[in-house]
Amino acid sequence: MDSRLRGNDRENGRYRNRLEATVEKSFLWITLICLIPWTTPQGLGADVATWNCEVFPSEREVTFDEESGAKVTFVTGNSGDDANLYFHQRSWLPDGSLLFFFRQEEDGPRTFSGYLEETGEIVRIQKPDQSLFGLPTAARYANEVYVAHDQALWAWEIETVFEPKTRVTVTEKKICDIPEEMGSLSGLNENSDGTRLVFGGPVKDSTGSLIVAADKETGEIQEVARTPFPAGHIQCSWDNPDLVMFNHQRSWKWGDHNRFGGPYDHRMWLADLSDRAPWKLYPTPATGELTTHECWWVDNQVVFCSGTHWNQETGAEESHVKVIDVDTGVARIIGAGSWVEGVSPRDLAKRNWWHSSGDPTGRFVAGDNWHGDIAIFSAQSARERLLVQNHRTYGGGAHPHMGWSPDGKKLVFASNRRGNVDVCIAEIPVDWFADW
Repeated sequence: MDSRLRGNDRENGRYRNRLEATVEKSFLWITLICLIPWTTPQGLGADVATWNCEVFPSEREVTFDEESGAKVTFVTGNSGDDANLYFHQRSWLPDGSLLFFFRQEEDGPRTFSGYLEETGEIVRIQKPDQSLFGLPTAARYANEVYVAHDQALWAWEIETVFEPKTRVTVTEKKICDIPEEMGSLSGLNENSDGTRLVFGGPVKDSTGSLIVAADKETGEIQEVARTPFPAGHIQCSWDNPDLVMFNHQRSWKWGDHNRFGGPYDHRMWLADLSDRAPWKLYPTPATGELTTHECWWVDNQVVFCSGTHWNQETGAEESHVKVIDVDTGVARIIGAGSWVEGVSPRDLAKRNWWHSSGDPTGRFVAGDNWHGDIAIFSAQSARERLLVQNHRTYGGGAHPHMGWSPDGKKLVFASNRRGNVDVCIAEIPVDWFADW
């Protein structure tokens, strides 16, 4: 009962009159609601399907890095070119039991698959007749993964049992339809409190993009931003459920500033669910500065790669791993690159970084380079340690694109060491946690 209907109202007789009025109003509202056409929501539960996944024998092989001693597990061992998810997508279920990746089956299709940490077995997650698009991402809190197919977004709940034999079951529930004006999907990410999926794509017959947020329970879609330029790497803040970062796909490197120009020529942008127009996160000088491969991190920070030296003739470039505080705008170098005149691009690339990502606990940031090396930088001291080396041939092959496990103790990355692309897991040596 409304507290405002209590107290003195009972004493002076007005309580009964107000109660009767409330009942009359309630009846009127019920009548009006009954007259409104009702449509079934398109959110979770509108469409449900279940299937058992095909389980393949383990292909894993355990090795150790020659320098650091870090344990490196080759998850895949076939001859195809497999691929881990991009580093700003969540690759593991939150309990760490299943790692998601794309597997190139021998003499077969490229399928969305999983690696069971307990047994090493590989699981084909998608149905054989499904065609996914865009990059999936695992849920932050539930044992689910979010995917796109048939012009809609779906939640796949994963259930695994190991006795008497391994069985993995997917229960699919529709979240929402993808707006028809989107030509494709250029980002899919879950917000920090797990209530929305944020995604975007190019607007048909346009040079711009549309970014929206979908309520996971109701499927209701809310517009986040429209841009006059191609937007990509759409990702949600780890701390603010309403904050989204995306990039200008054509503004990221030396010289692009002169080529494109204009007020939108900056790599990293922010938007939220208010009416505020998107704003620049890290405005770069008009003379040009490398800013690339941004990724959210803890405490409303973003890690990215950035440098100011570049040799146009040789292609040699400097690139540090940087961290920017979104609230203050203060940026700092956490993983230093190097610049030496006259050094070949190949040799200089050994000491500069191209992709970066931070671990969910806030202890470490990882950076990779063009040689397939992965360095770990301490968030506390910026101390650098080389975790793995030589998993890529300079000038060719997949980049590591390392992503972190939920507990911050492992990284998934792509390795070209065996001539094809394998998915690998590197474990942070235990003693690094004691002295970071």
